[in-house]
Amino acid sequence: MNLGACRKLRLAPVVGVWFRTVELRFLEVSLNTSHTKETPSRFSGGPEASRPFEVLYLCENTLVSHFEVGALLGSHWDPASILSRPGTAWADINVSVRLQFVADLTEPSQQQLLGVTVQEMTGDWQGYQLRSPRAPVPLPLGLAPTQQLGEALFRIPQLEGFFSVSAKVPDHRNLNVFPEKLQPGSQLVFEYADRGIRLEVNPPRPRARKTSDR
Repeated sequence: MNLGACRKLRLAPVVGVWFRTVELRFLEVSLNTSHTKETPSRFSGGPEASRPFEVLYLCENTLVSHFEVGALLGSHWDPASILSRPGTAWADINVSVRLQFVADLTEPSQQQLLGVTVQEMTGDWQGYQLRSPRAPVPLPLGLAPTQQLGEALFRIPQLEGFFSVSAKVPDHRNLNVFPEKLQPGSQLVFEYADRGIRLEVNPPRPRARKTSDR
């Protein structure tokens, strides 16, 4: 994988509605991402990253978001195998997205640029954290290649997020957003008027400059 080529990726605006499924008890904080700095995921090493960052995963539709979060079990290729995960109440949220600089890693030309395949981007990442010297397969360990990719993308100036192929529903896309990288004019919004809920993710405020007493 050629991580140095991340700076050559095409960036384009994205405007539309994307989806997320969360446990009902988290509805009012469903766009919060502060915990993701401490939680490894497919494109983030969490605390193991050289510079931990926040990431918000969104999906093309609720079918994808249900499989991604584990609300649906089985394979979407085999409808007879699909089961609802019992014992958990879920909430689907629709997020209005307005971003300006998004890479598309579902495009073959962009995959070729990075020297990566869909199979590599949708493959196992958890084993890199779960293996141990006592396991029958002790290596490899550390950051998974997809986590290294996510960190490299986070470092690209202006880049606010990227499309990836869903590992659970591989003929659909996910939108992975770096909330800390939102540029002026970009925004994510979830509004549930009946419950009086409005959540926004806005560009970070500029840091105040230090002033000298002299």
